Amino acid sequence: MSGRSPARSLAGVTVLLVDDNVDSLDIFRTALAHSGASIRTAESAREALDILRAQRPHVIVTDLAMPHEDGFWLLDHLRRLPHAQGGSIPAIAITARRHRYTASQATDAAFDVFFTKPIDPFALVEVIAKLAGR
Repeated sequence: MSGRSPARSLAGVTVLLVDDNVDSLDIFRTALAHSGASIRTAESAREALDILRAQRPHVIVTDLAMPHEDGFWLLDHLRRLPHAQGGSIPAIAITARRHRYTASQATDAAFDVFFTKPIDPFALVEVIAKLAGR
């Protein structure tokens, strides 16, 4: 990350990052930590659902292309939950596979925002802040 400071603070905002790529998790964790976010991570969609049962984040950021259950599977299961159990948590889709996934697919699946990698960490912070009502 550069010496720039994020335009918005994410202090008090909990973000669940879901990606099977540990390096991607580290990059996102670093960017969000600089903004003051509380961060939980999961390396699979199933692990993310387990975390959601224990603690509801304000925003979920999930990779679409994961082995076994992907980000679409995760969001489908999330959106089936009642509001009180986290069914309406804002969700951001991310992917490095531009040719395979599109913004319209993500929107149709009920993701709030779609990003392709590489992601500008400051743009990610701005979107998370908006989704969290900051």
